[in-house]
Amino acid sequence: MFFKNNFQPAYATANASFSRSERSARSESVMFSADNEEFNAFDSTPNYNSSNAQKRPQQRPQQKASGAQASRKNNNSTKSIIIAVAAIAVLIAIIAIGVVIVSSMNKDIKFKDNSFVTYSDEDGNYSVVANGKVLQTFGNEIELIVADDRSFAYVIEDEIDGVRIHIATNKDIVAVTSSPVTDVLATASLKPGVIYEDEDGVYLYTSKNGDEGRITRDSGYSNWLISADASTVVYTAPIESNAVEFYLCVYKDNSEYKQTKNLTPVAVSADGSLIYGYGYTSNDITSRVLYVINSDEDGRKVFVDDNFGGITAMNAEGNEIIYYTNETKGITSYIYAFNEKKIDEAAPSSITRGIYAPVSVDPEIAIFGTFADCYLEGVSDVSLTSGITSSTYYIDKNFSIKKVASATGKFSPDGDYLYYISEGGALMQLDLSDDNYNTEKIAEDIVDFEVTQKGNVYHLSDGNRLRFYKLSSDKTTRISDDAEEIVMYDCGNVLYFTETENVNVFSSKEGSSAETVKFDSTSVTGIPVFSNAGSDKTYVAFEDTDSGDWKLFYTSNGSKFKMVDNSCVEIDGMSDFDWDLNLGGSNDNDSDKDEDTAETTGTNN
Repeated sequence: MFFKNNFQPAYATANASFSRSERSARSESVMFSADNEEFNAFDSTPNYNSSNAQKRPQQRPQQKASGAQASRKNNNSTKSIIIAVAAIAVLIAIIAIGVVIVSSMNKDIKFKDNSFVTYSDEDGNYSVVANGKVLQTFGNEIELIVADDRSFAYVIEDEIDGVRIHIATNKDIVAVTSSPVTDVLATASLKPGVIYEDEDGVYLYTSKNGDEGRITRDSGYSNWLISADASTVVYTAPIESNAVEFYLCVYKDNSEYKQTKNLTPVAVSADGSLIYGYGYTSNDITSRVLYVINSDEDGRKVFVDDNFGGITAMNAEGNEIIYYTNETKGITSYIYAFNEKKIDEAAPSSITRGIYAPVSVDPEIAIFGTFADCYLEGVSDVSLTSGITSSTYYIDKNFSIKKVASATGKFSPDGDYLYYISEGGALMQLDLSDDNYNTEKIAEDIVDFEVTQKGNVYHLSDGNRLRFYKLSSDKTTRISDDAEEIVMYDCGNVLYFTETENVNVFSSKEGSSAETVKFDSTSVTGIPVFSNAGSDKTYVAFEDTDSGDWKLFYTSNGSKFKMVDNSCVEIDGMSDFDWDLNLGGSNDNDSDKDEDTAETTGTNN
């Protein structure tokens, strides 16, 4: 079984940028796409029109901006509803920019061995870097959209009179448009394909056929989607004779056909064979009805739900979705599996109240082939009294759903244990191999923790004590008594941490004594941020405490880091932020251990 160890996206497009100009701010907020409150998870391409383009939030990279850590800085006795709502926004944002749709016959989709990033310098130049090599430098501001499997990336250049579109591979950059265009409407996530708007109409470009020509010159077309393989375009077109009604349209093989009236598309499978869209009932225009539609001209629509809110995940083939509803009692998540041969038997299965998404422990997995035999994490409730409640669920091979814990956390690499911080601040270990999910307390007053490749745990206490817990011996080793922040490079199996009274960054591996850190002979003076923490090929950046600049490095083997640039103003593409939503949610299985684990000094390898 595969599951991700936190809400850092398993999807490479979930890029975040950070800027030197706002390095002092520790923002917990994230911008997300919401068209008329719809939270359209599958139509998240930003508007790149130069006059009104949405810019990514400029954040200081906090790989551990978790509620647990926030509680240490803001008094653990309070849980603000503002934080809870912000966490909901973060989850929706991650979902909105991170879903991959791939046709793979129920096989998991894995990342390509690539790493993309962009950065700017003092002079306002923007460079695109692939696998540590600078491919091209632009004089204009650029945006980076990485393919969901990291096979390529879109580079959107913002010019005075529009945007220019480029596609970067691991070797070079190719211009899609020779001159600026008005807007980018949608981008395909696995094969290069762009829908863009110019003054003469809407056009489609694919790497297979180049500029395939104009789709339409008429106004009023909207809700543009493109399948991951760039074969199918879906959109809505107004009915000229009626200002209210419209068609859901499909464009494929250079031809358009109007398929269904008054359905708004929200998702399309990789090959374009299935479309998910919603409409309204005649007697209730506030209730959205979700359908799944075959995209051929004679395709039929199948009812899914009549309280549709948004889709949070889709499997590789596109025949399974996890979605949430907006009901009177609140937001509720469901799983739905579509079977063409057994349409009458298909019915949504309720998960619980809240918003949930699948998680994977394997860093190579970009998207699940199926949601059967996997875990879900999410937020269950937001209220003025209880704040936010996070939970973990398991979906078995028959799509039966079982609650694992009233918390979210991190899994051991072998999938045997789930570690999380309880509402009372205790680090808990839950045995996933036990049907009763037996739980034990590892340590108290914990604000952050990391799990190593061997399933051991580093944990940081409210009193700045950093300790290493070895699973096999049930022993605890002292690492530091003055630690402030921690972060794990999963592939290298190295923990990095800062201390409150020291400018240096230190490292430890499987409980070894702390050592000062250098990248390419450069002393590291800020907590590192990784672009792909689970990959050999990754970028790592840190903020220099003296200059305020960001220093950017790259590794191709997970051990030796080479400098890319020593003075970056802003970096875009550092995607592995740990948006940990465990804000101290209570756990049904909290149980204290009878005795404290032993604490020793020195190295415990």
